[in-house]
Amino acid sequence: MLIPMLVRPIAERFHAQGALLGLWGDVMPKGVAHVPPAHEMIDPLKDTTALIAQVRAGFVPQPEAAGAFGYDFRSAVEMIREANAALDAAGISLDRNFATGVLRGACCVSGEPFHA
Repeated sequence: MLIPMLVRPIAERFHAQGALLGLWGDVMPKGVAHVPPAHEMIDPLKDTTALIAQVRAGFVPQPEAAGAFGYDFRSAVEMIREANAALDAAGISLDRNFATGVLRGACCVSGEPFHA
């Protein structure tokens, strides 16, 4: 809550100056978000496991979790969709296909459903 309180007035002044210079319209876009820089992971396995647990528990929205790594959620979803389609077209299977709920690859028997 502190970041938006500090950054919002600066962003509004910045936007107003740009509008005066004719760089964009005078109406501030809706949905502007101010996200602090991501924290460096000390232990990536533990940090990732904790973030997954927070998202699954509903404490952190998935778009916010993606934003913490510098990704736009909608762009990340589209990149994942395109990557999965390319992998499927090439016949390459990773350990998990979250769309179908099937574990694949060297770690397990192909076609075995996983319980997330």
